[in-house]
Amino acid sequence: MSRRTMGIIFSNMHDESLGEMTQKRTMGSVLFGGRYRLVDFPLSAMSGAGIQHIGIVTRRNYQSLMDHVGSGRPWDLARKNGGLTVLPPFSHRDSGMYRGSLEALGGVMSYIRGVDAGDVAVCDCDIVANLDFERLLEVHREKGAGITVVYGRRRLEREGQHRGVVLEVGGDGFLQEVQLGNQIPGEHSLYLHTYIIDKELLVRLVSEAMARDRYSFHQDILRAQAARHNVYCYGFDGYFGSISSMESYYKISMDLLDPGVRREIFNPSRPVYTPVRDEVPCRYGVRASVKNSLLADGCVVEGTVEDSILFRGVRVLEGAVVRGCVVMQGAVVGRGASVSYGILDKDVYVQEGRTMAGYATYPLYIPKGTRV
Repeated sequence: MSRRTMGIIFSNMHDESLGEMTQKRTMGSVLFGGRYRLVDFPLSAMSGAGIQHIGIVTRRNYQSLMDHVGSGRPWDLARKNGGLTVLPPFSHRDSGMYRGSLEALGGVMSYIRGVDAGDVAVCDCDIVANLDFERLLEVHREKGAGITVVYGRRRLEREGQHRGVVLEVGGDGFLQEVQLGNQIPGEHSLYLHTYIIDKELLVRLVSEAMARDRYSFHQDILRAQAARHNVYCYGFDGYFGSISSMESYYKISMDLLDPGVRREIFNPSRPVYTPVRDEVPCRYGVRASVKNSLLADGCVVEGTVEDSILFRGVRVLEGAVVRGCVVMQGAVVGRGASVSYGILDKDVYVQEGRTMAGYATYPLYIPKGTRV
């Protein structure tokens, strides 16, 4: 790239969406797809596009995130100059916690100013997609935009299905209007919480926002000042999942059982990286039965697993049945137990003979370390 780009990833911006699942971890460190964390997707996309300075903005409960990303080696970001930086929470308010992304950026402005870059790529950790940041940056520069935001088209079947930001895109591709809150049924352009912005413009906007006690990029910049800043809308036409609730996390996880979705998300030309764990291959008992499921290394299956995703080190003992579940690493389903349509967090132990069931539209969630 002739013009350097730096990256900013918000790890906590949507923690409230997942309730109990993010009580002790950030959204970015939520487990996904058998062996990944949600932060792996933006990190891999940015590093794959040659972005060598990436800062992860945190707010709380970020120990597991730091343990996961480490020095950034899996993403080729363990560097003497640049690389990966975890930015602790800070704001200019007495509480020390930021209220929105503009205030968060104000708290890390010394880091942003210190990086030699012309553009800044900014994204959250609530979107599961394989974005081509290299192409996104090319379009941003071709259009001469001050800001380029990413959206995906999706048909909403009912009111309240999407509570995020919807963009009204003009015929020339530039932003006309922003809608917030519940949307009426129909096809909409959903904002994917990802944008490219000129660094000097970002510094100016954040400075102005802090002087006026404004903190929301969506409301105070996109909605109120779109015409001033030449905002271009980049349409992403691949698979994307927006995690806004426990139900959406479950649905997007189940989407991985579709080979076509897996091929899009884990595109070999734009790999998704994550730290390597030294685990033995899966071990299957003589009475094991596994259908339409994804199993990570280190699993032991002696019972029945159907339509499920099992993370590293999960054990399904003899006579147990796991159906339509997301089972995170280290969990154990005891002999003769049955779990259907559930999300079992790390190190959950389901005792012998227990029966638990949720619904595909309302999955059962069992918190980390629970013994049932």
